[in-house]
Amino acid sequence: MKLLAGLVRQTEGEIYVDGKKIGRKTKAVVSYLQDNPSFDGWMKVEDALRFYELFYLDFEMDRCLRK
Repeated sequence: MKLLAGLVRQTEGEIYVDGKKIGRKTKAVVSYLQDNPSFDGWMKVEDALRFYELFYLDFEMDRCLRK
């Protein structure tokens, strides 16, 4: 699942999702949610959000930061 979600790179061959090589566009089709989310100890909430922003084309940072 991590390969399909684009979180881990394959060492051989090619993987396609919906006819496309794995990348930012395929992240809208396949997601991976681990049982126990973990972040680096230095990360604050905003750091984690910026991390996710890199992965998902439809991520809306402004919406996350609204109070």
